[in-house]
Amino acid sequence: MPRRPDRLPTGARRRTVRAAAALTALGVVLQLGQAAYGPGRTAPAGAASQRTAQAPRARPISAKPRVTTAAPARRRVAANPRTRARSALKSRRRRKAAPRLSANAPAKLRAHPERVALLPAFVRASEATGVPAPLLEALAWQESGWQTQVVSHIGAVGIGQLLPITVSFTNGLLNQSLDPARPEDNVLLSARYMAYLLGRTGGNEAGAIAAYAQGLASLQREGMHPGTRQYVVDVLALRDRFAP
Repeated sequence: MPRRPDRLPTGARRRTVRAAAALTALGVVLQLGQAAYGPGRTAPAGAASQRTAQAPRARPISAKPRVTTAAPARRRVAANPRTRARSALKSRRRRKAAPRLSANAPAKLRAHPERVALLPAFVRASEATGVPAPLLEALAWQESGWQTQVVSHIGAVGIGQLLPITVSFTNGLLNQSLDPARPEDNVLLSARYMAYLLGRTGGNEAGAIAAYAQGLASLQREGMHPGTRQYVVDVLALRDRFAP
């Protein structure tokens, strides 16, 4: 707030008196109470210079409007519920896109970062089919060691070691044309086929694993072969290792 003339320092008051006397001599009536410091009036240049000299710290006040105009925009963005919701959704997606491998997973898998990078595909396939991710991961490790390019002597392809007839059947279930040569498609095909087998075996994981290895029709006709029994034991042990 500008100082009133009667509260000015002694030197400033003397200069004001001298200025008033000079103006009076010229026929100008100077009323000290309503001069340049009065409300609603524009201060003359001399008075502005004098105020600046007396109170140099008053000048930064001119920067306040710039700060004030910028701040509301930032507050509005921060307070926007839609913005917060979008940020939260992005955070959840980032967390889902980078799941962590179980601490008990095979050391050989950890030694191959390109295979570990397939972990999100197993998580997405699990969410799409309802088959537990540790079961899918264990089954794929037993079949191929999570190798994407491996092909067996009977033509089983990729991570889930899918036979052409299995691919055709499962694509029919999905009503899609997934390519088993693509790692993510192979994982989804394996998961969907396992979901089918779980349905046919009443949700019995051991039975579904046996059917995956031996074939459902053969399992129903002949029972579980000795080699299939060991396969089931191995996959269930791996399932525990892949569990979070």
